[in-house]
Amino acid sequence: MPHQTAFALPASRAIAGDLDKSFAASGKTQVYFAGSTSSIANSVEIDPNGRVLVAATVGMRDGNCFGLARLLEDGSADLAFGSNGSVIGQFLRGHEAMAGKVHVLANGHLLVAGLHYENAQRTLPALALFDSQGHPVEHFGDNGRCVVRLPGNLSQGMRDLWLPPGVPGAEACDVQVQADGRILLLANHHFELADHVGLLIRLTRQGELDTSFNGRGFVIVRHLLMNSWVRSLMVQRDGRIMVGGSINFPEEGLLARYLPDGR
Repeated sequence: MPHQTAFALPASRAIAGDLDKSFAASGKTQVYFAGSTSSIANSVEIDPNGRVLVAATVGMRDGNCFGLARLLEDGSADLAFGSNGSVIGQFLRGHEAMAGKVHVLANGHLLVAGLHYENAQRTLPALALFDSQGHPVEHFGDNGRCVVRLPGNLSQGMRDLWLPPGVPGAEACDVQVQADGRILLLANHHFELADHVGLLIRLTRQGELDTSFNGRGFVIVRHLLMNSWVRSLMVQRDGRIMVGGSINFPEEGLLARYLPDGR
């Protein structure tokens, strides 16, 4: 009787860095915005149900808009969200816009932070709030949208005309939410071509300037009277606020930390 030996082949293992082939078409998918000519995905967030939210700059025939798309966990478009899986819009009618960040709130609402393009050279930080189906939350700001204007045009920034929309530069639009629901966001302002400061701004849940924050609703972020820019924002577990950016030419990294009330 012949002697036979059975060998068990090891289960195939994914190698670090391999695409997850269970996601979409072999690990990759294209985010679709109906009627668009181009799009740039600027931020990704996962909601409690595992769905993927994408904040984007969307090119339309008459200029750039902000975009928010939602994908199911397998990477397919969530056709129940917005219009065929996405929302495309402007913060103010007739003005270009972009979305740089999306944040899922505790109540399931979706907060989009981006830039309102005031004109060909100037930007303003802006927010839009949507429910879980992509409809505007009308009690927030002006029918779900809010352009943030500070006294003295302090929130007005420079548009990166020499860079494609969405590429990091002078433009910044990060957002975080404190435990009590109040909203923090960033902006960069220039007094003159070589005189730049960053801004940390706080709004109420309704999208209004929260003047209890640092006594006026915002903090000017500047180090040693040097040119300063802010780009990233986080709220620590203890409530303190960390801001990241840069100073000077050539750039050097900058970190600033604030107490929850803006001090």
